[in-house]
Amino acid sequence: PSTGGDSKYVTAHDGIVVIGTDNANQFGGGSRHVLGINATDGKMIWDFQPDTPTWNNMGMFSHDDTFVLQDWDARVYRIGLHNGSLLWKSGGTGGRTWSDGGTILGANGIIYAASANFHQDAAGFPGLGGGLTAYRHSDGELLWTRATKHGVYTWPVAGQLHDDERWTVVIASGAIPPCRAWRNVLFEELKKLLPPAPIYWLLLEFALRMLPSSPKRRFVWWQAVLRLLFVILLCCLAAGYNTRAWVATIPTFPADIVAFDAETGSTRWHYDLPIFEKVAARGDEE
Repeated sequence: PSTGGDSKYVTAHDGIVVIGTDNANQFGGGSRHVLGINATDGKMIWDFQPDTPTWNNMGMFSHDDTFVLQDWDARVYRIGLHNGSLLWKSGGTGGRTWSDGGTILGANGIIYAASANFHQDAAGFPGLGGGLTAYRHSDGELLWTRATKHGVYTWPVAGQLHDDERWTVVIASGAIPPCRAWRNVLFEELKKLLPPAPIYWLLLEFALRMLPSSPKRRFVWWQAVLRLLFVILLCCLAAGYNTRAWVATIPTFPADIVAFDAETGSTRWHYDLPIFEKVAARGDEE
């Protein structure tokens, strides 16, 4: 089976390749199964099916022959690396949420999972909330969970900050903005609206012929051409309006970065990022 188009993370450890497969067909991605593949001969060793499909299932490996990952509903699984057995699972909301973020395993023996409060169709709306949840690696015990302003669609990072012996976990939250330049949006809108233009024109001609005065009027070809051009112009204006409406949403996407104490979950600091009014990473459009 194929893997979802936006879900192609591949990880490997101790001779085992871990990859998602069986396309979930969820808005461009998702994998219903996670496979363990022998890195030497490519043979499948085990097949694990999570409760909810995974998205970017980047396995986090430990030194005890296990690894952890999360599904798109922020449910975390600890799985045997060489046999695919489930040791424990924690979290999740019964499939009601979606995040393409992931789980990390800190050197302090704590797992941190990213989440959003709603499903994928709401990922483009800021302010709907998300969270970061910490689990104990050994048994999946919930240690703490903290809410964020926006959905979390990335990975947390845990470590020791400069001149600080305490461990800190940092997460960024923010809705997923429209990641297409205005030229691409305009082109897609024109492809959608222009092909039916001749049909609209024929309907207009038919409507004009149905007017009481139309039988007495001769068909004037240049007037018909003008009406066709008028219909095309209306379609172009509609495409331009839709493009403007799309691009106008970009400056309304706030985001923030929050640092928590890795052990207790208490907030260490919070920073609201300045609005980034581009549709790609810095430098890509210059």
